[in-house]
This record gives sequence, structure tokens and C-alpha cells, in this order.
Amino acid sequence: MVWNIAFVDNLNYTIGAEALDADRNPISSRDSFNLEYIDRTQDWPGVGGNFEIGKANLGRAIKPEGVHPYLSWHGKKGKLPEALGAFSRFFVNDRFRAVIERFEGEGRHQFIPIEILHKDLSHAGDMYLLNICKRLSTLDPEATTATISRSGMLKPETGEWAFSRARIGDHHLWHDRNVFKGTYVSDALHDAIIEEGITGVYMSARKSVEGGT
Repeated sequence: MVWNIAFVDNLNYTIGAEALDADRNPISSRDSFNLEYIDRTQDWPGVGGNFEIGKANLGRAIKPEGVHPYLSWHGKKGKLPEALGAFSRFFVNDRFRAVIERFEGEGRHQFIPIEILHKDLSHAGDMYLLNICKRLSTLDPEATTATISRSGMLKPETGEWAFSRARIGDHHLWHDRNVFKGTYVSDALHDAIIEEGITGVYMSARKSVEGGT
């Protein structure tokens, strides 16, 4: 099985978030975390095209100097989860980072430090912006009947689709270059996240087949 991972608060109330600059002044949502990729070389076909500034979750390293130093999280004090999602970016704490690196190794993905503040600007916690630096082509061509557009984007409403475990190999956390907005984890990483009781995460199953390379 392959799992799509989403970052949710699981706290039964709506959470707001706001990016702040070095002086702790709010940044407009339009300009929040519009980060630049280091390598913008096209790998057509595939979601991402020319890796425009601001496009998130394309599986390549970003320039860390563009990351805002603060994120104001508007949840209740003392309720900060171990994973947050805001502005199409992922934020994780040390414990979640350790689980990921147990499977993926150190240095494979970017963990860029960021301080989380409460709405009153008091300290809420230290986390990392997690930028996944793995962009794979893992759809199984035989089991996928859904249309893939000329731009390389899967159209899931047009048919069946499934991942190939052979193509995934020993990878545990990645973005697929043909599936828009997907963040995927292996069975092993999924099970470890559940076992460790990481908060703020929701994972839903996606079909996979043994497949070929």
C-alpha cells in the first residue's frame, strides 16, 4: 500500500496561521513562503513544468534563505501538534524529523528551522519547514488507465490509477512528478508514524501493485 499524507490539526477547531518577517511583522498570504527552487531544470513530462517560484511540493531543494523566520499559529496554547500544514508547506518537530530520518537517512530532505509563535507572539515551539527533496515517477503504467495530460499531469477522474511498488523501491517519502499535490509515504514509514503517535497527521491509502520498472 502507498499512503497519501496530509497535515491536519485534529483539534476540532479551525486553525489560522500567519507568516512573519524578521521583525515579526505579518507577511501577506500572497507572498508567504514563495520559495525558489535551486535547480529549475525541466524533467518533462511532470507536474511542475519550469519549477516556478512559489510552487510547492515538487520534490526538489529550495533556497533556504527565503524561508520566513517565524510562523504565527493561532491555535490554543499548549496544543501545538507535531506536524502543521500552512501555505501548502509542511512543518514538523524534532520527533517527527527523527522518524523520517530513520528511514530516509540524514541530509536527504531539507529541514529548515523556524520558530512557531502564538497569536500574541509568545513562543509556541521550534519546528522545521520540511521540504521533501525526492521527485519520483511511481505510477504503474499497466494499472493506470486514467489519462495523463500532455503536461504530464494525471487526471484521476478519467480512470483507474495505481502506484508501482517496483518503481517505489526502497523510497519512503516522496512527491510523484505526475500526481498533483500528492505527498506519499511507504507502509514502513506509515506504520512508524502511527506507532510513535505523531500528532497532526492524517494518512489515506492509495492503491499500489507490484508492477515493473
